[in-house]
Amino acid sequence: MAALDGLCQALDGSGCELYLVGGAVRDWLRGVPNTDLDLLVRHPDLNSDALEDLLRRQLAPAPVLGVGESFRVLKVKWAGEWLDLALPSQPAPGTAQGWRSDPRLSLAADLGRRDFTVNALALRLCPGHEEPELSDPFGGRADLAAGQLRATGSAAERLHEDPLRLLRAARFAAQGLAPDAELTAAAQAAAPRLAQVAPERLWHEWQRLFAAPRSSAGLRWLARVGALAVIVPAWAEVEGLEQHNPHHRETVSDHLLSVVAELDRMGAAPLTRQAGFFHDIGKGRTRTLEPGPQGLCGHFYGHEKVGAELTRQSLRQLRASGQDIRDLSRLVELHMRPGQAGTRAAARRLVAAAGELLEPLLDLYAADRLAHVGEDPAQIAARQTFIRAAAADLPRAFSEHSLALSGHDLLALGLKQGEIGAVKRWLTEQVLAGTTPNERDALVQRLQAKDAPADRQSLK
Repeated sequence: MAALDGLCQALDGSGCELYLVGGAVRDWLRGVPNTDLDLLVRHPDLNSDALEDLLRRQLAPAPVLGVGESFRVLKVKWAGEWLDLALPSQPAPGTAQGWRSDPRLSLAADLGRRDFTVNALALRLCPGHEEPELSDPFGGRADLAAGQLRATGSAAERLHEDPLRLLRAARFAAQGLAPDAELTAAAQAAAPRLAQVAPERLWHEWQRLFAAPRSSAGLRWLARVGALAVIVPAWAEVEGLEQHNPHHRETVSDHLLSVVAELDRMGAAPLTRQAGFFHDIGKGRTRTLEPGPQGLCGHFYGHEKVGAELTRQSLRQLRASGQDIRDLSRLVELHMRPGQAGTRAAARRLVAAAGELLEPLLDLYAADRLAHVGEDPAQIAARQTFIRAAAADLPRAFSEHSLALSGHDLLALGLKQGEIGAVKRWLTEQVLAGTTPNERDALVQRLQAKDAPADRQSLK
């Protein structure tokens, strides 16, 4: 990277040591691109204030800004990019901030305070003409090769320092690194403390989890350590809940995770995977049991509407964006509709209701059905194709505002102002039912046909 090469040249002869640390080194070892650079600068003979003064002189005229009081990060505008240079730091018991920076701290001591061994890695930059030197004091490289996630030092201490690391561990599990027994046991003890983490921080990590290749693996680990019910309280209502239904061989919670696994396999978007997690969350409040030929039979009438509201509540608690709340709750509310759209008219109404969420909804439908007992993938694909084809002539989110006849057109045809809304709704239904194309002349003819309601009040 040109910016790093220039930075090395500027620091040449200053006595500063510059390292690339953490995730960028981890991903470099795995052959995965990573443009999020985490840099560490130390000097064996200077304290924090003296190092900052030195850097400002060496990097002038580039601006160097200090961030943080005890745990310092220097922001440097270099080669058109802002780079963060962290100073080595360690816990400082008894201080309000909890950490203190010390540029003379050894590299191993600084790496020892990082969360996981796969992040406790450093690559020496600016080494003259030598090959870049990798520092790996805790065996992170071997853990990467073994597909294992271990805490750096004591797992209990690392999670006590920041409970959010529990969610980060789940994200690594979703990337193929299995948390070891010590980390899992520490996570079980630390899970209740997630309730003390700022919702915005939880939401950020929650989204990153669903962007990982195997988000279902991370969710299963969170369920195992008791963390899911802390993040999403409604999870407790479906965890281990038997469905007593011949179409389901799993509990509600296992079914939800199986649907996410199907969406992982399909390479679905993170939003759709998250909808898979929430889609049956309302079954805990809607289950009824009735005697059947083979014992109790479970029903969940209206679970999609209840689930949509629980999704909204959960996402509001996590401080999700308004758009995410609307989209995810809408997908949950509509997730039963593709399976019920057996006619062209029903398919067109579904497409109008789904709008821009149609493709995520069809992915969710497919994953949900594939997680049922005895479903035929060919039939599922055929239903998706049927729905798309039935509404091929409709714009996404078709509504009365999409009609080729405007309110002014209807007034010109002799309708009264108070009749416009009802007539537009009736014409919209004709288009969605497939009886009339959304063309101006066709809509006028439909309105003037003998079977059109003569009494406009009857349309209200």
